[in-house]
Amino acid sequence: MPITKVKPIYTRLDRAINYAIRPGKTCLDEHGRLGADPDAPGSVWYASALNCERSTAYPDMVNVKLRHQKTDKVLGFRYIQSFQTGETTPEQAHAIGVEFARRCFGERFQVVVGTHLDTDTIHNHIVVNSVSFADGAKYRSTPKDYFFNIRSTSDSIAQEMGLG
Repeated sequence: MPITKVKPIYTRLDRAINYAIRPGKTCLDEHGRLGADPDAPGSVWYASALNCERSTAYPDMVNVKLRHQKTDKVLGFRYIQSFQTGETTPEQAHAIGVEFARRCFGERFQVVVGTHLDTDTIHNHIVVNSVSFADGAKYRSTPKDYFFNIRSTSDSIAQEMGLG
């Protein structure tokens, strides 16, 4: 079962996005070696985006903030889903992260998901825009929401996909 945590992003949303989907942490070559060029034949890049383009996620998110005049304070949220060593494969971990993002944020928020493979514990970095593209409302991360929505959704998806 993945362990989840959340951290607000107050500065440099671009850095959080770039870190989450950095090929050196998320891309395997055709032989399963980390750090491949995502455009190379046979490579697999475990980086996805919802409601924006992966290649333009930062400007896409900034445009939503500008359109709704909400460019200050919390710029986004970074969720981390960590799996125990050997608990999952890169494919499964990424599928769990993308489904988690879809269920929790997919109807209203822009999200990038990167599955990091550079440590013994595979983990997802999920960066969520704090401003909704649908209605301009800001997302509020509260302890109640974390315990009763975020953790339970992550756990449910992991169980549905054969973990735990």
